[in-house]
Amino acid sequence: MPAVRTFALFAGMALFTDLVLQMSTFVACLALDARRKGLTYLQYCAVFPGSACTPCGESVVYETNRPKPEYFTQYAQHFLNDIPNPKCAVGIFYVFYEQYLTIWSDTLKGIGMSIGAILAVTLIMTGFDFEIAIFNTLTILSIIVNLMGLMYWWSIPLNAVSLVNLIMGAGISVEFCSHISRTYLLAGADTRKEAARQALAKMGSSVLSGITFTKFGGIFILYFAKSQIFEVFYFRMYAGIVLCGATHGLILLPVILSFFGNLFLHLYLITCLSCLEDCFLP
Repeated sequence: MPAVRTFALFAGMALFTDLVLQMSTFVACLALDARRKGLTYLQYCAVFPGSACTPCGESVVYETNRPKPEYFTQYAQHFLNDIPNPKCAVGIFYVFYEQYLTIWSDTLKGIGMSIGAILAVTLIMTGFDFEIAIFNTLTILSIIVNLMGLMYWWSIPLNAVSLVNLIMGAGISVEFCSHISRTYLLAGADTRKEAARQALAKMGSSVLSGITFTKFGGIFILYFAKSQIFEVFYFRMYAGIVLCGATHGLILLPVILSFFGNLFLHLYLITCLSCLEDCFLP
């Protein structure tokens, strides 16, 4: 079968690429990490060899190349209150400060490009129905705005990790809205309210059980993670994406379509198909 053959070719290339990367890049990264540990780059106020900067004199006692918990607690406040020095920005911790210089511009740029791509693809997939594409895109934008509100409520800072989750949330939100919009167009009803009702009746259960509940089942496991980064940046944000996406796709979008949805394109297509049937079918 052509489909199975194509899948096997892609799977084989993926396995071969994974093998090559593990034998080359991954081993090299392990070697560099071992060298970094040997040079004690994890020390407090670490600097690169040969730079003009000098360590601040503080040191951390290591056990198995890791600081003790009491030393980490002692020096954590210094890291939080430290102000980067542009003349000596070579420490291992300065790469984390650098992201905050452009975090808002990167956020607006990334979300704007995602929303633009969603609008273009939705416009094509709905048969260039501009109104439906606009409503679908505005609903997804509302999901992102509500997710940012949840970030403030749950004390999730805006950084590189949460920015990636926001952009991924825009793509995941398409699943909650696009199926409802397409079913609305193909409902074949005479009124907007009836088309919205049929869209929810035909596709609502699939969105609720096939997308919402399955994602909640996978995300719930992250709640038991011992690492705080998984609990805060992944469990909370992904739970917010699913919660906001489900409420917007199953409640807000059908209400908007029942008042402002466009049925003229669908009725035009139905009329054209009826004319073709009358002309070519006996």
